[in-house]
Amino acid sequence: MKVKALKRGTYPNHREREIGDVFDYDGPTRITRGGKEVDYFPSWMEPLEAREPDKDEDLAELRQKYELVVGKKPHHMKKAETLRKEIDEAIKAKSE
Repeated sequence: MKVKALKRGTYPNHREREIGDVFDYDGPTRITRGGKEVDYFPSWMEPLEAREPDKDEDLAELRQKYELVVGKKPHHMKKAETLRKEIDEAIKAKSE
C-alpha cells in the first residue's frame, strides 16, 4: 500500500524519510488490543490508496448462520474461513 510520511524520521526498514515522502507500507493494519482485534494505521503516515476491505466483515452474519445450522454458538476465536467450512460440512451431513 502506498503511503505518504507525515513526520520526519527513520521508518520502515530504518530508512530516513522526509515529510511528504511516498513509499510502500506492508505493515499491520489490524492489531489486538485488550483481546479484541481493532483497525490500526500509524499516525505518522497517510494512505494514498484505499485499504483492502476486511475479508472477515461478514463474521457476525457467519456466526448467526453457524448457530442456526450447527445448533450451537461458535467458539469466539473461530475465523470466517473455519466457520464457512464447518457450515458447509454440517449442511452436507444433514442432507445425507
